[in-house]
Amino acid sequence: GSIGWNLLRAVPMLDAHGDVCEWFGAASDITERRQGDERLQLAIAGSNLGTWHWDIRTGGLDWSERCMEIFGLSPRTAMSYEKFIDALHPEDRARADDAVRGALQGGSEYRVELRSVWPDGSVHWAVSVGRAYRDAAGEPIRMEGIALDITESKRADEALREAERNYRALAKASAEVPYRMSADWSMMLALDGHGLFASSGPLVEWAWVEQYLPRDEQARVRQASSDAVAGKSLFDLEHRVLRADGSTGWVHSRALPILDENENLVTWFGAASDITARKDAEAALALSEAFARSVVGASPDCMKGLSLDGRLLWMNDNGQRLMEVGDFAALRGTDWGSFWDAGGLRAQAEAAMAIARAGSTGRFTGFCPTVAGTPRWWDVAVTAIPGHDGRAEQLLAVSRDVTAQRESEAAIELLTERLVLAVQSSTVALFQQDLDLRYTWIYNPALGFKGSEVVGKRDGDL
Repeated sequence: GSIGWNLLRAVPMLDAHGDVCEWFGAASDITERRQGDERLQLAIAGSNLGTWHWDIRTGGLDWSERCMEIFGLSPRTAMSYEKFIDALHPEDRARADDAVRGALQGGSEYRVELRSVWPDGSVHWAVSVGRAYRDAAGEPIRMEGIALDITESKRADEALREAERNYRALAKASAEVPYRMSADWSMMLALDGHGLFASSGPLVEWAWVEQYLPRDEQARVRQASSDAVAGKSLFDLEHRVLRADGSTGWVHSRALPILDENENLVTWFGAASDITARKDAEAALALSEAFARSVVGASPDCMKGLSLDGRLLWMNDNGQRLMEVGDFAALRGTDWGSFWDAGGLRAQAEAAMAIARAGSTGRFTGFCPTVAGTPRWWDVAVTAIPGHDGRAEQLLAVSRDVTAQRESEAAIELLTERLVLAVQSSTVALFQQDLDLRYTWIYNPALGFKGSEVVGKRDGDL
């Protein structure tokens, strides 16, 4: 009782007078072929492809409505090869014609990415694929092809490239050392050490740990990175490093995780700032008061002596310059916590002093304007100055001006957000390979590979 498709063929039989007296015919069941054609048409419609047919002998060019739309043409356009060429960007016309002519003359297929200029002047991208079919003599008789709009993909690619260019430009202008890590931190990409570190190419299999970290610091840094990976959270750590000149210094390192649309880690972007001077200043507090004051006087940071209840006792010369203090005598005895009211950080300042009085180092970062009202951001450490009996006699507050760093971090964060958006909106595969051509990370929305399935393998393994 079902309905199917038949192909009927019949020939006439003629009598002696040449008249048709009967017909002989045969019927073939073509139901499956028709269903296959219908499935093909459905697949084409679902994939948003445009299709076209070109009869080489007659010159007739038949385009689907979607194909017309991709190239910005009206569905009522009477198509010809010349109109196809005219619809393209002037810079792409010769390349398109060469590809088609090459398929007709020597090859059988072409694939080319083209720009078209729509009537409103906008430029759109498409990939066009065509195949030539020949007769028994080898002469081309027709071409069949498809077209796919790749405009959004091209825009996403360009956005990604621009974000990377901006990030590199910002990195060069920054006093900090930018770096980039693989998702699990086992690999550091090429590093420009900016004189603080020795520059290097990609370092795989945790080689960066040996190159840049003292042995007694390696376990702590690896644990901190493991914690950040597990929580997909900010990596934020002060640690010692091996400097380019062979000496040991201190850095404050922060790195942001980059996630794909499925919240999987893709990579990390970070920056390390040299805090060796601040660390040296803090260490100097363990020496004699006279030596400590000489260090304080030479420090580029804003250093202040506080009474145990937080009253301002003294400030080094560089600190008065940074805070734009005209007459320190007018500030002596002022409640240091009041300086942080403008940024709503009095509680943090008082908590840092409490930690220092208890024998540890209190820290916080925040906003505090200068005496003249200039907006500034500070990285603050508060520690106790012991007396002869070893008990806290005063408090030392070391404030480092990180205004430029804060602005750089905000700019990097904005660029990072744009890079994430570009990655997530891209339909092409993004990947990183080491020098042995093994994948170190991959984001492949088209093929659906998971990173765990690909990392460590070569193309041949896949």
